Amino acid sequence: MVEKQSSSELISSKVLLSVATSPFLLAAIAAESLTKNLIEIGEVCEEVFRGDRLPILHVPEEETENK
Repeated sequence: MVEKQSSSELISSKVLLSVATSPFLLAAIAAESLTKNLIEIGEVCEEVFRGDRLPILHVPEEETENK
């Protein structure tokens, strides 16, 4: 009977370990994805604020009348 109890404890501990491992793996994958996306967003923002792709605004000069 002692062997049956230890084998059932072994099975239950393996199941518990496998169930507990899944959230950690998902968290690691989510953290990696979040980091990658934040870096890409930062690079896009940097391109926008750099000014190379902004349109050139032609401001008409007002003629002043000197009399």
